[in-house]
Amino acid sequence: CCLIDPRAQKALVRNLVGKELALPFYLAHDRVFIPLKMRQPRAEHDPVYGYVDLNFIARIEQTPDRRCRLTLTNGITVDLFCTRDTAIKSRECGARLLESLHADNKDGDLEALVLSAVAAIIRKLELMHQDIESLKD
Repeated sequence: CCLIDPRAQKALVRNLVGKELALPFYLAHDRVFIPLKMRQPRAEHDPVYGYVDLNFIARIEQTPDRRCRLTLTNGITVDLFCTRDTAIKSRECGARLLESLHADNKDGDLEALVLSAVAAIIRKLELMHQDIESLKD
C-alpha cells in the first residue's frame, strides 16, 4: 500500500486541476476518484459527495428531471443530484489529474531506470579499479 498525505495531495490536485472545491483524489497513479453529488443535503455543511473511481464509469446520461444517471462498468446505475454537464466536468477534471499522474509516473520510471544504470556503471568502475589495484601489487 502507500502512505498518503491528504493535505499535500489536496494542494497538489488543486494546482493540477485549477479548482478549489469538490476535488478528485487518487490512491495510486491509476486510481483517481471523482466527486459526484449523490444526495440532497440534510443539514448545513452536510457532505453530499460520493467518490467514484474513473476506471469504473461506463457512461453518464441525462434524465428527464434535469439530473443525470451514472452507469458503472458492472451495470449498476446511480441517480445523481447534479446535471449531466456538472458530472461530465467532474469526470474531465479527474481525467486531467489521471493524465498528470501518468506523466509523473513515466518520469519516475525514467528516473528509476537512469539511477539503476548509473549504479551499474559505478559497480563496474569499482571492479575495474580493484583489478587495476591488484595489477599494481
